[in-house]
Amino acid sequence: PNHDSLTSLARPIARRLRDGLDYAGAERTRVMLVFDRAGAFPNELAALRDAGFEFVTYERGPYPQLLRSAFDHELHYGDEVLRYAEPAQKNLGAGRGRVRRIHVLTPEGNQLNVLCVSEAEAEFVVLALLHRWGRQENQFKYGVERLKLNQLDGRHVDLVPDDEEIPNPARRRLDLAITIARQQEGEA
Repeated sequence: PNHDSLTSLARPIARRLRDGLDYAGAERTRVMLVFDRAGAFPNELAALRDAGFEFVTYERGPYPQLLRSAFDHELHYGDEVLRYAEPAQKNLGAGRGRVRRIHVLTPEGNQLNVLCVSEAEAEFVVLALLHRWGRQENQFKYGVERLKLNQLDGRHVDLVPDDEEIPNPARRRLDLAITIARQQEGEA
């Protein structure tokens, strides 16, 4: 129950998944993390790649816009037809190497850049990210709108020892009122 940044949690989560799969006898099963741009920092992307984990996220702007004619492949997502291209890899800079970049053009004409480390087909990678949005983002929206939950507010949880007593302010006021009432009763 913490609200640490995604970059501090991604590799530990991936390692835990890897350990669980290894323990279950699925050593050759690949682990692919699909996350939003909160984790799309060059250092973390390079660290995930170097640790042997696959990932899919989307690129933070600004990034170069491609001409519409550059999008030479199509994929179907529900009733929509998206176009995509994969002309070159993304350089993470500062000697961190490169990751795969897939440019996606939406039916409205917006461009989205997907960053990943995976040998999976481009269509699978893009759909993985779109499915994450379709499921998880809708759950977040539902939680905020219907249940008034918002996990992005920066609160932190501090663990308290099991034997520690935490005074209740309402109880303290009640104890004081009882003391005053007994004193008044004694004087009466």
